[in-house]
Amino acid sequence: MAATDLIDLDATRALQESLRAREANLAAMQRHGAYSLMKVVARERPVTHEISGYITLLPGLSGRTPRQMELLLGLRDGDLASGANLYRLLRLPELNEFLPRGYSHMVDGGFLKPGLTQDSAGYRPGEGAWQVVLIKPIPAVLVRSLALDEIYEPGPHPDIAARYGRG
Repeated sequence: MAATDLIDLDATRALQESLRAREANLAAMQRHGAYSLMKVVARERPVTHEISGYITLLPGLSGRTPRQMELLLGLRDGDLASGANLYRLLRLPELNEFLPRGYSHMVDGGFLKPGLTQDSAGYRPGEGAWQVVLIKPIPAVLVRSLALDEIYEPGPHPDIAARYGRG
């Protein structure tokens, strides 16, 4: 992605990466809990136990297929053509392990210049999913591997399932 594809990226980054914005995003992650912090990657990528890069929240992914997730997150057309692997963080990131990037209607956390529908790398505005970028690897677990047209239904939180069962 070329910074020249985006409007005033330096000013946007200064706001996003301010201590106030990082603290606000950390507080949001604390409210949601690590259970709700998710990473979506192409299914053909090797399974890992640590993730970095962009993450989002579970509720935005629930009830969607990989193709719909691709649109939600502003990924390149075809990035999830083989399906998707969904990871859940095993702990919350610390303040120095992530950078806020707003919502996915912002390409890499910035606004495209007028007339552009995607950046030079093919990323396009998404549908407004919350996003931060992990700058240090965080332990994670693969929770689901989805075929292209398979819908992600996460089921109840493990604490609820343990109390009341799955049915």
